[in-house]
Parts: sequence; structure tokens; C-alpha cells
Amino acid sequence: MLGQINDEELQQALHPKSIDVHSQEAAIGRTLKFARMLWDAGKRDKALAKAQEAEENAPDLAGPHALVGFFMVEEGNCDDGRTHLDAALAIEPDHEGALAALSTCNQ
Repeated sequence: MLGQINDEELQQALHPKSIDVHSQEAAIGRTLKFARMLWDAGKRDKALAKAQEAEENAPDLAGPHALVGFFMVEEGNCDDGRTHLDAALAIEPDHEGALAALSTCNQ
């Protein structure tokens, strides 16, 4: 209640897991962030192309599949979007973004 943390949480805070900014996963993360920025700026075709590029470069990551699916669902294309969302969920069954976008299609 007072915001206290246990020993394990303290150790994680004192010794955070390092991230290799040059890794493929970090690069894909930057590409997805850029795609979302394009989307928010109204450049939807370019955003979808960037997300698809990430999906092609990292087919084993759920994030790119989920973002492509989300973009397609937002454009009203649930059939194609569902394919990408299902791919994301096959990799990461509890991916929140994929589940949220899929629930939009199911309404």
C-alpha cells in the first residue's frame, strides 16, 4: 500500500536488463514506431508499407503482424487483417494489441 517493493523488484531496478540497440528486435521496434507515427500523421499507405516491411524482416515477432493487422482492421479490411492478427497470436497468444484489434472485427 505504501509503494514498497520486494528484494527481487529492487534488484531489477538496480540492475536493469541491458538492451542491444543494434539488435534486429530493436530495429524492428523503431520501424514499428515510425509506422505508427506515419499512421497518426494520416499517411496510412506509407504506414502500412513500413509495418509490412517489418513483418517481412521479422516474421518470428508478433508485433509486426499485429500492427499490419491493426492497420487493415482500421481501414475496414477485417478479412485480411484477421490473417495477420492470427499470425501474431500464434506467436504470442496474449498480445494485447492483436486481441484488441481482433475484438473489433468480431463486433
